Amino acid sequence: MKEDKKERLDEIAALVRKERKPLEDDEEVQKHMREFIQRFAVIQDKMEPLKQNAKELQEVYKENGWLTSDQIRLAKRVLTLLQSDLPIEDLPKAIDMFIEGGEEIGGGDTEKGMKAMLGDQGE
Repeated sequence: MKEDKKERLDEIAALVRKERKPLEDDEEVQKHMREFIQRFAVIQDKMEPLKQNAKELQEVYKENGWLTSDQIRLAKRVLTLLQSDLPIEDLPKAIDMFIEGGEEIGGGDTEKGMKAMLGDQGE
């Protein structure tokens, strides 16, 4: 299994080398590219169970009738707002905007409205 992964990483690194312009220190770049890919893959592998947990949590709330898909989507958007750099005094307006469908900002398009409020930092 590890050999398959290593071979696959080598194939990807070869493709990257073929597609990019030559750099001064090609071996050094290749070394860093392989290292980055390996480390990034480990992080993604560790994140996968958490992503699955999030999906399962959403399903539990839907199956039990506690929240609808739309309510879950709204809650996730509110969380995104809370995690953004949005000034705290603008938070109530932004939440109202989502609940009302984003009429004030984004012309009724909630996604567009969120991006407008967050300065394109949203989701």
